[in-house]
Amino acid sequence: MILNAVISIIVYSKREKQQVEDIILKYEAIAEFEDLSVGEREHFAYTIKVGYSPEVVQSCLSDLNKLDNHIQDTADYFGFSFDYEEKDYTSSPLFFIQSIGNKAGLYIKSQKLKLEVFCHHCNRKKIEDGQKPVIDANKLIKNPILYVDHSLVISEILAEKLHNSGLSGYDLVEVEHNGKKEAAVKGYQIRPTNKLAPQCIPYKYLDDPYINNQSNRCPICKLGGHLFAPYYYNPEDLKEIKDFNYTYEYKDYNFVHRKILISKRVVDLFKDQNYINNIVKRFEPGGDKHWVLEPILINSDC
Repeated sequence: MILNAVISIIVYSKREKQQVEDIILKYEAIAEFEDLSVGEREHFAYTIKVGYSPEVVQSCLSDLNKLDNHIQDTADYFGFSFDYEEKDYTSSPLFFIQSIGNKAGLYIKSQKLKLEVFCHHCNRKKIEDGQKPVIDANKLIKNPILYVDHSLVISEILAEKLHNSGLSGYDLVEVEHNGKKEAAVKGYQIRPTNKLAPQCIPYKYLDDPYINNQSNRCPICKLGGHLFAPYYYNPEDLKEIKDFNYTYEYKDYNFVHRKILISKRVVDLFKDQNYINNIVKRFEPGGDKHWVLEPILINSDC
């Protein structure tokens, strides 16, 4: 896995454009360029990807700050890009589902979501335990797999195939239907029953000043921000994994939740049943039935 920092900048003259390109060359970075000029109004946009280390990013942001005073030397002005290699995918026993397809209708929210306070310091909230998703179950006729509130909801037909597959580590919870028409199908939420051990994150991430000093990161629950380490696990902690697993750690997006990690057997089942057309690497564009998976990485230093 190669970790890069991604920085965006817009400049408004050919002189500054040349200066940006000199900075790109200085740090051996790569960049996407778009000329947005209109008439005599010069407008040049860059998305710069540079190999990440705190020292390199600090220096690069400092150089760019001389061109655009809005760019500061903080975590708010760049993001991480994890560029996984083929060996990361072939050796990974588990995957996080980054996307189940490039189609808006695949991602919906439960209609009646009850939240409770997770952290009293930052007031972040989580879904109340034991709650069933409430959706229009008829949406599963066209899309037998939906992403609902960070969980997978599947059609009755697919639930039966899952039941007969021998896959482990999950319960099926029937969703509550609420729609204009009577439900023609039933839907089931896949709820993992196995919780993984805490991650084995390398010290370079635990001590990283940009990760630790994000402006909206809570000092108590440690949630918030947009910079995170990739998924790392000690191999000893992966001996008892199931096909469906919750992470020990929580993540925060809309509300606090645990991520779901699935095995390759789950991916193969969905692919064999033609619910997945193709697996693409993270951040690569895909079609309606192209899944984007993020592998886990191994670290024994825990």
